[in-house]
Amino acid sequence: MDLRSQLKTYLNVDYQTQSNEGKSSDNVRLLFTVTNGSQSPSDSSPSIVYKDVVLKVRTSSGKEVVKLLGQLKSRESATNEVDLKYSELVDMEYEVYGTVDPESFFRIQRNEKLRPDKIKVPIAAYIKAVENSSLVRWKELVVDPFPLIGPETTVRVLEDARTHLAEARRQFQQDREMLQKLAGMVAESPARAATIEHSRAVEVFVNLLLRGSAQIDQSLNSSGLRNAGSSIKSFETTMQKAHNPFAEQTHRLLAFV
Repeated sequence: MDLRSQLKTYLNVDYQTQSNEGKSSDNVRLLFTVTNGSQSPSDSSPSIVYKDVVLKVRTSSGKEVVKLLGQLKSRESATNEVDLKYSELVDMEYEVYGTVDPESFFRIQRNEKLRPDKIKVPIAAYIKAVENSSLVRWKELVVDPFPLIGPETTVRVLEDARTHLAEARRQFQQDREMLQKLAGMVAESPARAATIEHSRAVEVFVNLLLRGSAQIDQSLNSSGLRNAGSSIKSFETTMQKAHNPFAEQTHRLLAFV
């Protein structure tokens, strides 16, 4: 192993969640501990000291939290807290880096993804993530941005509405992936089984959202104003019928809180 690779193995990170007082909270505190894992120096080995050690946490939404840990001598550790929402744990990444003294230009860095098996997500946090997701705001995101379509509707107005529609579809897909991964992090049984079953309902519901919104977009693209109004109305009727049982299934998860 070359020197650079060896130095990377010394800068170790461990983390754990700090329990919340209220189970309904959708916030979580992660305690990160960074350790200089190098052995104490002997007559034949130099002392490895990391200067200006930095812990950087980055969520899939682009949020970054930076913690300055300072200097770490051999076997020294530094602990810091990072407050996030449970939904931000999905695909969260962290990195730790520092410079090896005296070669200040020699930067050591490790990038890793959060291991879901090390985090236990309460089902209340999953429910909160569903309630805060775009899935429950489908009417606000898809139907409401469209103006009353008529002969006087301008091309610019329709283009703006289609832009909103594309953004809504992106949010639906992103939240589907987040909720399905978060469901897999709910550890308690039978809450875990119920959450996994609900995540399958999320898949079905989002597929309806994507299919219906695609039909709206297609009607605007191919037939202009002629069928757009009926496509939007059909979408709203279909999703309202699907929303009620989906909301009931979400509500049934409260029995496990």
